[in-house]
Amino acid sequence: MVLHGGCQCRKVRYTVDFDEATSTKNFCHCRMCQLATGSPVAAFFHVQEADVKFEGTLGVYQSSDKAVRKFCTNCGTPLVFQFVADAEKVAASINGLYLPQLAGTGKVQVLLSLLVQASFRFVCRSWTSIQQPWMS
Repeated sequence: MVLHGGCQCRKVRYTVDFDEATSTKNFCHCRMCQLATGSPVAAFFHVQEADVKFEGTLGVYQSSDKAVRKFCTNCGTPLVFQFVADAEKVAASINGLYLPQLAGTGKVQVLLSLLVQASFRFVCRSWTSIQQPWMS
């Protein structure tokens, strides 16, 4: 299945050749993801970097010695998390995806609508030991 996504201002767009069977989906509760996304949890899907095609300019921020984050240089939308030691894989933000019937219209849908439409199944929650207490 081909998924489409991008940033808030739409200066960065991407397509992903997505295989539900081989992609891991996870919620990350670590403090770095909280700060990077401005939310209590970050939702990612993991794919091979070669399966993601970007149009537009991505900024790169090395958030630790282990990872980099990529974002739109215009609006700041966080789009990708990537381990330095495993650079052939990317964890793309689910929040940046568009529903298939709305791709190209400029209307970004909320996470829950996407999860229902694409039948995402989350298999992992990481860093739950330091999640926000009210998320338990």
